[in-house]
Amino acid sequence: MQGMQSDAATYRPGVHVIDRRTGELGRVMGHEGSHLQLRPPHGGVEWDCPPDAARLATQAERRAAGIAANGTECRPLAEGTGK
Repeated sequence: MQGMQSDAATYRPGVHVIDRRTGELGRVMGHEGSHLQLRPPHGGVEWDCPPDAARLATQAERRAAGIAANGTECRPLAEGTGK
């Protein structure tokens, strides 16, 4: 598909993207060759994602993952606890 291709430089470090291959949300930590290096919210093991398999995460997807509007990661509230 023409126009859908992108390279790793399209996504700057710090932005949250969805890996379309898995549906997982990750924060761009950097680039390794032509791939993005993604890390899950709140830490974890990084994984490589080709840039054409990534898309920017929506605000709703970021909120569901516990990411504040300013891009900082905060733990989601436990349901029914208020904590």
